[in-house]
Amino acid sequence: MIPPTSDRHLWRWHLAALLSTLALTALLHGAALTMGFARDDGFNLFNAARLSPLTYFFDPATLKAVSASALTPWNLLVYDINVTLFGLDPRWHHLHLLAVVWACAMATWMFLRLWLPEMAALLAALLFLTGTPVVFISHEQMSGHYLYGLLFTILAAWSFVAAVRSGGAGLALLSGLLYMLATSCKEVFVPLPVALLLLPEGTLARRLRVSWALWLAVAAYTGWRWVVFDGSLLGPRGVPLQPQEALRQVAGMAPLLFSQAWILLPAAVILAVWRKALSAREALFLLVLAAILVAPLLPVTSGVGLHEPDRLLLLVWWTLACVMGAFAWRVLGQRRMAMVALMIAAGAMQVWLSQPWRAEIAQVKQRWSQWYGAVLDPRPGMLHLVLTGDGGYFWQKFHLDGMRMAARALGQPFNPQVQVIDNQDDLAEAGADPSAFATYDAALGRLRTASGPQELRQWAAALPRRQVDVYVFRRMPQMAFNPQGTIERVQAHGAVVTVTGAVPPSDLGRNFLVLSPVACGGTVAHDPAGTMRGRFELTLACADAQAARQAAGLLCVAVASGSQISVPAGHPGGRCDRLTWQHHDLRK
Repeated sequence: MIPPTSDRHLWRWHLAALLSTLALTALLHGAALTMGFARDDGFNLFNAARLSPLTYFFDPATLKAVSASALTPWNLLVYDINVTLFGLDPRWHHLHLLAVVWACAMATWMFLRLWLPEMAALLAALLFLTGTPVVFISHEQMSGHYLYGLLFTILAAWSFVAAVRSGGAGLALLSGLLYMLATSCKEVFVPLPVALLLLPEGTLARRLRVSWALWLAVAAYTGWRWVVFDGSLLGPRGVPLQPQEALRQVAGMAPLLFSQAWILLPAAVILAVWRKALSAREALFLLVLAAILVAPLLPVTSGVGLHEPDRLLLLVWWTLACVMGAFAWRVLGQRRMAMVALMIAAGAMQVWLSQPWRAEIAQVKQRWSQWYGAVLDPRPGMLHLVLTGDGGYFWQKFHLDGMRMAARALGQPFNPQVQVIDNQDDLAEAGADPSAFATYDAALGRLRTASGPQELRQWAAALPRRQVDVYVFRRMPQMAFNPQGTIERVQAHGAVVTVTGAVPPSDLGRNFLVLSPVACGGTVAHDPAGTMRGRFELTLACADAQAARQAAGLLCVAVASGSQISVPAGHPGGRCDRLTWQHHDLRK
């Protein structure tokens, strides 16, 4: 522990930290205020506009639906705060993110002051702001829960250390509560109690005595996850790990953050050991810390992957910034100007390394601002947005439809005549006037209409055929259900259940959601050209005849089109009535 600064001078450090972190946040990340919505924003805004926090935090089926394979209700809460306070103005949404970035920097300074002098703690907090993961996350609203998770983690760690030093039960309880909030943000923050138990602060016995609230939070989180994922702690997808690929991506994390300069990291550790600035206990702590930072990222290597220095590396980067600040003080503490110069050089290198990523972020935001801008443009006129695979996100239609539904739910202006087209069949049914079709032109940086019938045919050739997927749930999430369409017949033949019916033609060709008390696999058949005008035949293959009869008597079928879900009438026994009882039709 370092000697505290006298109260007479401490206020100056508080002011310096506040102003310097605020100024650097604005300088490095203020450009986010000029950028619009992007990627997952559409569907998340739609969910936030119609679901209450009590629903997406505590209704297991809904939480599972909005969080996919993760447990991240805080993601939706960030959007909920934004739409409640700011509607659909992206400038204020991004200002909210920047405020949390700044709060993380201030919390970092406060946390490091527990061990480091004010100058070293402030330099580390400023270095954190220069990292490329912070650039990514400050421009992506869909990553706001990572920022809140980091903020809660820092404050939980500070409270824990304060509790170890003072023995206060209140601080121990605060640490557990803050940690519980962090776990609701993202799984990468779950291993925090292990790191705190090994933290070189006080004795192990004392750390164990004040960690009771953390372990209560771990138990609560474990039970919560068990209920949401139907008795699985790993989530619905498990951990599909490919060891060789995982090792390759983990080894590439340092080059992603530091490019060719990553070799300086082991060199710094060797220097610290040589100068006796790192004890054996601290070295062991850093090794374990590295393991628990990497472990939650391993499942990601088989999914989206660790290919960019983005939100997935935020916690890793924050930890490195703190360690670099501590090493700089340990090695160069007696040479203040050398320490300052080293940390400034490290920050400048980070700013330089982030420039190509900044350009890529700007290009992505420009494309999405054009898509979302067309959806939210209140000027009337039919426009077909054709998603021709220009490097856009794989769920573009899903999120663009979600933005339209969010605008309707919030009473914001939008163009109801915009149709988002992502397959050949929808394009063929939309007409043949090239002037009514538009796509994003990367060279121009804006939307443009088709030049003629030939180009329209080229766009169609680049699109896939219409696809239909069937998803079977034990519990149906509270989505935007609308009573539309009709179930004509539900019949069990042996181990097979057949459901026939009709829904509005615009709804056909998306996804079928089946609520069934037993697990059955499903396929659906209909005329892709749409000549059946919305009629479908759904087939469910169950384990045996008894399971098929049980499913036929209790199932509920819904049809999802974009972000909208329709529930046809006529299910046996009014099985679906409860789904539409409290959900008004958002399309009216």
